[in-house]
Amino acid sequence: MQLRWSSRRAMSKRGRPRVGPATRHGFNLLEVLIAMFVLTIGMLGVAAAVSMGNFLAVRALIADRAAAVGRNALAEVRAREMLDPRGWTAPDGTPVLPINDLDAPLPLGDAPGGKAGEAFCIDPLYIAWTLQANGLQPHLDRFPFYDPNTMLTMSRVTLNWAPPDSADYFGRLFRAEDDLLFENAALSRPRMLFRAAGVNAVPLPAMAWESPPGPPLRADCQGLYSWMVTVVPMAAPGVPARNQKYAVSVVVFRNRDMTWRDDPTAEAPAERAATVNFLGQGIGGGDVRLSFNPQAGQDGFAALDVAEGQWLLLGGMLPSNPPDPPRKVFVWYRVLSAGETYGPATHPHPFGGDSARYYRELTLAGPDWNLNWNAPGGTDSDGDGILLEAQAVILPNVYGVYTETVEPDRSAPWSFRRQ
Repeated sequence: MQLRWSSRRAMSKRGRPRVGPATRHGFNLLEVLIAMFVLTIGMLGVAAAVSMGNFLAVRALIADRAAAVGRNALAEVRAREMLDPRGWTAPDGTPVLPINDLDAPLPLGDAPGGKAGEAFCIDPLYIAWTLQANGLQPHLDRFPFYDPNTMLTMSRVTLNWAPPDSADYFGRLFRAEDDLLFENAALSRPRMLFRAAGVNAVPLPAMAWESPPGPPLRADCQGLYSWMVTVVPMAAPGVPARNQKYAVSVVVFRNRDMTWRDDPTAEAPAERAATVNFLGQGIGGGDVRLSFNPQAGQDGFAALDVAEGQWLLLGGMLPSNPPDPPRKVFVWYRVLSAGETYGPATHPHPFGGDSARYYRELTLAGPDWNLNWNAPGGTDSDGDGILLEAQAVILPNVYGVYTETVEPDRSAPWSFRRQ
């Protein structure tokens, strides 16, 4: 029995087919093509993810820098007493207060000798740049400068700490200087650049073969982020203008456009206005439609160019509250999404409207907008059938607006006194 079992086992081994390399099957062409397709799609997905990640990282970095600049600027406004009216001057150097008297009325209204209660902005850096490049221009004391005769504007003032055209001086105050510059030369380690007497930038530490051009003054910077201040009375119904609280907003720019309105090199004015129609009830901003009527030589697509994540300023009129006359109201809104721009002929808007205008629809986020604030023109300027229209002020590259509420207090030097 034992021998017979062993014989069967041996026969079973001899009868089993052997599997060798010659009997293995390879990949056919279809399998190779499918694998290449999957690999290609995967690599494209990785490349898209890297690109999108880089875009979001840059966007987050800009938001972080704008937040830091905005909060620091609010502290600067309070610490340097920028809301003290004795320090305000017009672009021509004329004091806003004709006499050094806190009891004198502030001539900030549109009419000569107007009282406080109107909005205004403190913008020494732009005033200084314009004065240096173009001299004193008409309407430089109004913000925005686009067309003060037909637009809702506010007063624009500078500070009497230096002559109005002192761009370098005001640049140190109204521009963030913590984005430092480094020299990427052939040396093993980059060197920080410093401002020095008589030259623009000097790398330090200096090498033995370099002649020192002068003592370093301060670390050099890119200066991408700058800011201005808007001061707007809060629209509280039933409260007289002299008792209003004010919204003090620091507006943070990245690469601000400093060109003047009539600069031939500018694609679109740095401060421009558009007509606004609310497509909803204005709760939290909501959906709006911008329309722009270009003048000769103007590009309507460039005029309505505002990116998602940036900010724009809406303006309207607060109904009169006797004995106070009607007052302007301005509110900052963040652009959540932006639609396509429609123009004459080549890109007609689906709803019709004025064929000569350009249109764009946006979704905004911010405070509630009262439709009664819409500018009471009584005419449908853009042909969409809506009579009550507001105004949008478009400023390129506004990446942050940071606001504090200030109550006028005549005993506090950092705040302008009540009337």
